[in-house]
Amino acid sequence: MSAQRFVRSESALVEAVARRVVDLLREEGELAPNGPRLMTVAEVRDEFGVSAQWVYANADGLGAIRLGSGPRARIRFERATIVARLARLASRNRPSRAARRSQAEPYEDGELLPIRADPA
Repeated sequence: MSAQRFVRSESALVEAVARRVVDLLREEGELAPNGPRLMTVAEVRDEFGVSAQWVYANADGLGAIRLGSGPRARIRFERATIVARLARLASRNRPSRAARRSQAEPYEDGELLPIRADPA
């Protein structure tokens, strides 16, 4: 096979793989023509393992997008926004390394147990 023919077939393979990746992303809803696919409360509940009540109670903190007005307007979420906000919340709630060390029991003067060699 000539080098030129090999380059063309390799380019065709790369093109086919790229098209398949785009198709898969569209199927997953990650690559919608007009932006990311919005998730329902049930989808957020299932994906993140929380209750629907928790999703509604924390909707604003999760970046809810309201569809309509009024107290019973439907809400939708962008997955990337939820992930970013949950990560930020988790990092705020995690004590620093120094704080974790200070939470440990302080050493009090006392006798240490002797170290014994294993009888062989």
